[in-house]
Amino acid sequence: MERVNIKGINGIHYKNMLLLESVEDGNQYINNDLTTEMDNSTKDIIDKIKNRKIGHCNFNLAEVAEMTSNLTGQGSLYLIGNIADSIKSNILRLLNNGKKVAINNRGGYFDLDEKDIIEYITTYTESDIDIFRWNNGNHFYAKVGRFDVVIDGVVKWNTTEEAMRNAIIYLKQL
Repeated sequence: MERVNIKGINGIHYKNMLLLESVEDGNQYINNDLTTEMDNSTKDIIDKIKNRKIGHCNFNLAEVAEMTSNLTGQGSLYLIGNIADSIKSNILRLLNNGKKVAINNRGGYFDLDEKDIIEYITTYTESDIDIFRWNNGNHFYAKVGRFDVVIDGVVKWNTTEEAMRNAIIYLKQL
């Protein structure tokens, strides 16, 4: 697994993508990144239910599961597993068919065309830090490349400055 920028044949440039080039890469991604996202998303949904919280989820898979639940009436916890299983099987199918798979920092993915230009990136810098908040959200979140910034279990901060400060600490740990 490598971090890359991709110049797509469609004219779109993608930055800070995780590149999976083999089934081994796919299994590593599934067993580490996707499993962590599933665990965090499950805890996030359970916390919302137990504490009767209203609003967005803190993890991407939980957010997708909750939106899908609102549309279909299926349970969010059930959907986390279903969505993750679909992601796993699709990624492995693409890799088994000789395709390369690019994954963005929110977990979205696509297979590459042979003519896409791949630029390998070797280090993260402060320019790879992304500070954001959800629509109408009160807290700020940070990413370094595709990685969620988590410092001592904390994933959200009250100000952009606090989020940036913690992102820089996290960056130095990579």
